Amino acid sequence: MRVLAALLLLLPVLFAQPRPAVRGKPARSWLHGAILDRSDTIVVARYDKDEILPIHEIQMTTFKVNQTLKGTPRTKVMIGGMGDRGSAFKDLDKILFLKPMKSGRIFELIDVVDLTGREEGVVERTIRTYLRLGRATNPLDRERALFGLSLTNLETSSVFATRTAIKELGRVARDTPFLFRGTHLDRIVAAGAKVPRSARYSHRILVRQVSKILGTHFRAAEQSFPEGGPREEFKRAVRSWRRTPESAERRQILDRMVSAGGRRMRLFCEAVMLDDAPEVRQRAAFYLGEFAASASRRALANDIDSAPPEELKLRIEALGKIAHPESLPIVLRFVPDRGALDATLLALARFGGIQAGNVLDRVERALSGKPGEEERVRRIRYYRSEAFTKAEAKRRLQAKKTWK
Repeated sequence: MRVLAALLLLLPVLFAQPRPAVRGKPARSWLHGAILDRSDTIVVARYDKDEILPIHEIQMTTFKVNQTLKGTPRTKVMIGGMGDRGSAFKDLDKILFLKPMKSGRIFELIDVVDLTGREEGVVERTIRTYLRLGRATNPLDRERALFGLSLTNLETSSVFATRTAIKELGRVARDTPFLFRGTHLDRIVAAGAKVPRSARYSHRILVRQVSKILGTHFRAAEQSFPEGGPREEFKRAVRSWRRTPESAERRQILDRMVSAGGRRMRLFCEAVMLDDAPEVRQRAAFYLGEFAASASRRALANDIDSAPPEELKLRIEALGKIAHPESLPIVLRFVPDRGALDATLLALARFGGIQAGNVLDRVERALSGKPGEEERVRRIRYYRSEAFTKAEAKRRLQAKKTWK
């Protein structure tokens, strides 16, 4: 309780007055940028025939047009060089996104959607809505309409509509984040059970984006404080944290909070791993390694492949300090990464065990005798010594004393 009291006394000093949230300006939609603006003609059509132009020996695929969604109405379209994309699923209607070639009579294929049972209806409605909203004059009204459409499409069984919705909501999260509410996050999370396999990673990123906007990733940290005054004080501090734009200031605040709260700030540090600034995430990763709680391994491993070089090294070192067996395969992935090799070797030494030891042996053999690798080889040999074992035991004991 003394630590908690000290932290609560310090919190009002740590945070400045809340800054007003900056409202973004809606940009053009994701689907317009990806497909619609590149397509002069969009039609609902069905495969008719293939033929080879005798002079140029170019394969031409002809489609009979059922509906024209964009461009000059026509009864058929001829597409050059479509290959297998035209002949696949010949008995299905398709939505074709097209751009005319130089002659104007032959089209280039930009994209195609096969209208299977779960795609039929929702894809056409989605495209018609996007085309209509693209002509809207009020950008905020357009943004709200796209936002509502995307939330609805996320809950459909259409692969096209679902993937487009995830991309669109990700753009909205960047451009107009003030549109999101807690109920929206609940819908996005619930839709994850039906998201196509190819879009699951993007869906996870979207959940984290919206969680950051709403601050829900701090809930676990808030609940670690007793109900009443202490929790409300911490929630106020989190609101102030989220409104601090300067990354250097957020890092200083993090240092002070950990200095005052010690291990009680572990869940806060896990939430900070979603911060926009690499230098803030680096500091949080360092503290999570020092706290060495096995539950923190997930926060350290999330999106580790896309971490900048310095942050990657600190994440790997922290995973090594925690040394949970489930994290070993993650660390092993970075053995070929020369920029992260030293951090990886140290982490493997801290994991210990047969598998990690075998990898250290292989790396030592591969590097022995190579110019410029003498120091790295010496470190690997040190990692297998009794001196390293004693030094690690001392480091762990000191960390426990420091971060009570």
